[in-house]
Formats: sequence, C-alpha cells, structure tokens
Amino acid sequence: MTYPVTRSPSPFVAAARGLTRERLALQRSRPVRPTWPALGLAAALALAPRAAWAYLQWSAAVTLGGGGRMADGLAPAGIVFTGLRADALFGPRAAGAARVGAFAAASAIDFASLVVSAGMSALAPVTADAPLVFSLGAAWELAGGPAGGSPLGVVGRVWWGSRSANLHARYGMSAGLWVETRWRPDGGAVDVVAGLDGDLGFASLPLVALWNWISR
Repeated sequence: MTYPVTRSPSPFVAAARGLTRERLALQRSRPVRPTWPALGLAAALALAPRAAWAYLQWSAAVTLGGGGRMADGLAPAGIVFTGLRADALFGPRAAGAARVGAFAAASAIDFASLVVSAGMSALAPVTADAPLVFSLGAAWELAGGPAGGSPLGVVGRVWWGSRSANLHARYGMSAGLWVETRWRPDGGAVDVVAGLDGDLGFASLPLVALWNWISR
C-alpha cells in the first residue's frame, strides 16, 4: 500500500501565504470605500429636492409711491418715493408655486436722497394669480440723507399683485401694490410709504412700438 508523501512548504511559500492572509485581514478591517457610481447616486438623491427648487424667475419694475417720515423731535413730513427694483426667486417649475430668493433696489426720496437696498424675498401663493411677496433687507442711504449718524437702515416690504409664472423663459412680468417701512436705527427715523410697481416690460412698450415704426 502506497501512502502519499506530504511535503512541508518552502520558507518562501509560507511567507507568501502569510502575507496574503495579512492583506485579507487588513482589507476586512478597513471601512468600505464607496465607488464613484455610488457617490454619484448619493449626490443625485441628496440634490433631488433642491433641483425641484432650482427654477429661476426674475422680474424688474418701476416703483412709485408716497408716504411719511417720522423722526424723534420732528414733525411728520410727507415724502415722495421713486425707484427701480428687481428680484430673482427660485422655486418649482410650476404656476402658483412658493418661491424664495433675493431682491435689490435703488430709490430716490423726494428726488433728493439716494437709497440702495438688498435682501431676501419670499413669495406666498395665496392665490394662483395674485401672490403675496414678503421682503426683508438692509438699506444704505448713499447721498442726501440727514446729516450725521450712520446711513444704514432696515427695510421691510409687503407686495401684492399679479405676477406671471413663465415656464418657457426666466423672466416673468409683474405689477402690484406694496407697503414698505424703512427704519434707521441711528437717527430713529421711520419711513412708511405705499405705492405701486409697474413692470419694466410695460414701460418699454412705447419704445418697442417706436422702434417697430422706425424700422418698418
């Protein structure tokens, strides 16, 4: 009867086997690193809700209004308010959807002082055709303001009117009524004004008609 001969591995083979076992144990102990496809899938899932809010709608308008200024130690005074305003709001690509974004404005008070303001705006679709837009930001009186003190202030605004949701372009036309309050903490002056906004698209219609008449 013949028995198989068992040979002991050479030192080199034993060392190689030992290294292989150590590498396997080290790989098992390490955390699993996600691959690039897995990372892409995770990013897509994380950004999916944000993508639903990524549709931009912006508008620009001419502002006209009036109101009063109240300050400590001074009698209330009437003021005239004119300016330009633009906002960019992000939200779903749908009509009657809530939107959030930023605004910027440049205004003249009594045609004597220049005020710039910027901040955040939120559109609340109380109705599909006439939403409310709430704005809150900072104002800076560049020129013509009261002497002394800081030119910085806080501005708040409530707007109501017609604002289209353009699903084929980024610009949506708007027109509406608004009430705005501006507070200057340093001097204690408070401006309360109300007025209306007319879209720049409406203001440019005479120029477009004139250009069409000239170029025909």
